[in-house]
Amino acid sequence: MTIDPRRLIELYRSGTNIMAYLRDTRGQTDNDSTAILMSYDLQAGSYVRMVEHDPAIARAVDLSCEKFADIIGRLGCSSLLEAGVGEATTLAGVVQRLVHRPSHVLGFDLSLSRLLWARHYAERHGVAATWFTGTLEHIPLADSSVDLVFTSHALEPNRGRERDILLELHRVARRYLVLREPSDELGSAETRAHIEQHRYVTGLAATARALGFDIIEHSRWELDPNPRNAAALLIIRKSAADCDPTPPTLVSPVSRSPLVAHHGSLYCGDDGLVFPTFRGIPCLLAENGVFASQFASAPLAPSEARATASGASEPGEP
Repeated sequence: MTIDPRRLIELYRSGTNIMAYLRDTRGQTDNDSTAILMSYDLQAGSYVRMVEHDPAIARAVDLSCEKFADIIGRLGCSSLLEAGVGEATTLAGVVQRLVHRPSHVLGFDLSLSRLLWARHYAERHGVAATWFTGTLEHIPLADSSVDLVFTSHALEPNRGRERDILLELHRVARRYLVLREPSDELGSAETRAHIEQHRYVTGLAATARALGFDIIEHSRWELDPNPRNAAALLIIRKSAADCDPTPPTLVSPVSRSPLVAHHGSLYCGDDGLVFPTFRGIPCLLAENGVFASQFASAPLAPSEARATASGASEPGEP
């Protein structure tokens, strides 16, 4: 089924729940990645505006950031990744509160629009990070490349993919996973009904146990402002190794081989895919890759060579 983005924009502006609309019109029970991307991209900027203009929401975010910072500070990390970072209202607040800031801070999301808001918000609050688009099931990072990975309601809409996402988060984490997600396991009947209505994830702790992960804490979060969407804290230890100061490595989401910068794009020689960068943010969804096996070796046109020598934008770039 072809999705008309103009229609989605109209529906969003009229107050329609986009994920529910796409589930219904496409005859799907759960939310796929396209529905999640379009729904959250249309909301870009709304989380920052709520934090900046609604004191109750700002206070709730502050309390959550304080709790995350306390947990992460006790566990320790040289590199920190928020998976499904949204607009960085949590990531920025957490990093600000850490006594020992990580050497490397990263955040990725499905939505480029949200990442642009995230970078703006984080930098205004004194937090610099590496930003890139990516999916929870195909994170463009090397194995065990980030000391600590955390989420805050990012797994939420991905029902049916709990196992695959947990495996992928565990793959890129070096030491710990810290997950704050809606919980049918510890939530009230009201929370379970809300989870069922919106087709949110279920059984995260049970899935982690079945995978043999080392769960060191599973408890109610207790700070959620919406009692219908109460969350649980799930902390998984992968390794007791010391923190690693090595910078995390971006890789192709298809082959997991390293990416190299080449003329404003990122190129993977192993799979021949080129990934674009927009406004300095790499777009690393698998479907963003363009197969161009000779991209790095193809000769520069005279106009490209002149632009490169002068430091000007390449033809076709803004």
